[in-house]
Formats: sequence, C-alpha cells, structure tokens
Amino acid sequence: MSRSVKTAHSVIAAVRDDAAFRAVALRRRSDGVEVVWAKSMPVEEGNWQAFAAACGLSAGSKPAARSPQGEVSVVGLDSTAVAFYRIAAPNVGREETAAIVRMQAESLLPLPASQIEVAWRTLPSTNGTADVTIAAARRDSLHRFAEEVRPFGPQFIVPACEGTARTWHETFGERERQASIISIGARHTQVCLVLNGSVANSTVLDIGMTDLSAVVEGNGDQLEGAEVIERFVQD
Repeated sequence: MSRSVKTAHSVIAAVRDDAAFRAVALRRRSDGVEVVWAKSMPVEEGNWQAFAAACGLSAGSKPAARSPQGEVSVVGLDSTAVAFYRIAAPNVGREETAAIVRMQAESLLPLPASQIEVAWRTLPSTNGTADVTIAAARRDSLHRFAEEVRPFGPQFIVPACEGTARTWHETFGERERQASIISIGARHTQVCLVLNGSVANSTVLDIGMTDLSAVVEGNGDQLEGAEVIERFVQD
C-alpha cells in the first residue's frame, strides 16, 4: 500500500519544465527536511526513461536504496497541459457540485466530455456559495504522460503547480495563508494563487526567461522590449 506524501519519510519528486527534467530526493528529519540529492537533465539530451536511469531508477521501480520507513515517488504534470478555472457554485453536496463542475467544464472547453478529465476542489464558502477550482486536461494527453513517466514508478501524478503550492505551504505556511507565486521558466511563466497550501487558481503566460533576458541584455529593438515588459505585467 502506498503512503501519502505527508506521511512518507522520504520522497522523490520529478518534473519537466521548458528547459530540463528535474528531480529532488527529500528526507524528513526531526529538525526539518533534508535534501538528499537533486538532479537535472536538459530536455534535448534525453527522455523520462533516460532521466529515471540517471536518478538511479529502472523502469517501474523504486530507488535501490529505499528507505525502510517508506518512500513515495511524485511526478509533476507540466501545468501548460492543464487548464484552471474558478467558478461560484451553490453550497450543495459533493455529488451535486460534481455535476455542476462537469457541466461548466464542458461549456468552458472546446472538447467533448469524453475527451477531458476534470478534477476540482471547493474552497471556503461565502454568502451561501462555494468557490470551486477546476483543473481540466485532455484525457489522451494524461494517459500518454502516465506512460512516459512510468520509469519513475510514481504513486502520485499532480499538476506541477500543486507541488509548488505544497512546498510553499511547508516552508512559509505558518506565516503566509495566501500567496501569489510566480515561476518563470525558459519560455513560459506560471502564476499560481495558493490558499492554505492548495492551488486556488493558476495560469500560464506565454512569456519566459528567454524573452525577458533579451530585454535586459538589450537585444533587439528597444520599443519591442518595452512591449514585452508591458505585456508581461498586464498578463
């Protein structure tokens, strides 16, 4: 039986961003969390299977030096593959809310229901309504991703922004109940609204470090650079 991330004594977490595959092994100690190792591989140099081998895993296996207290493997799904929405719904039971979410997702996404997978969570209700965060993705893309990351033998696959939210909460949650976290990648920027350790909303901007670095270094037309910064701020 797999353990939850919260109760496991050690965790391997992996993700692929615009530029590289990245993974980190963490071990819980009495005085906090220890980083056992961190590895990365440029995306042009391999795939998930090659990266798993570089991290000491074989296909579908756990690390050879598995902790006797239990270890879990978690893989983050690139958030560019997930669409997030927030809706207000009546403060009703779970089954009724699920039906509302499904109907809303079908109206928001230009795909038939048979081609999408939907997950959702309800945030604290106000004035008789509930704020609902919806995450939707193409079913075929999720199945393909699950096959690609099989070498890591993940017990959990979560949107990458969810891992960011949990990490933020673990580090700063006692002091900061709500935060907007901006993660700038090579070609995209992820903006994540975190509430009590969970993703309340998230979006991906089509501007990344490559665009911003070109502005800072003075490459290209000055007017174009100003437009890039203005678009980034507005987005």
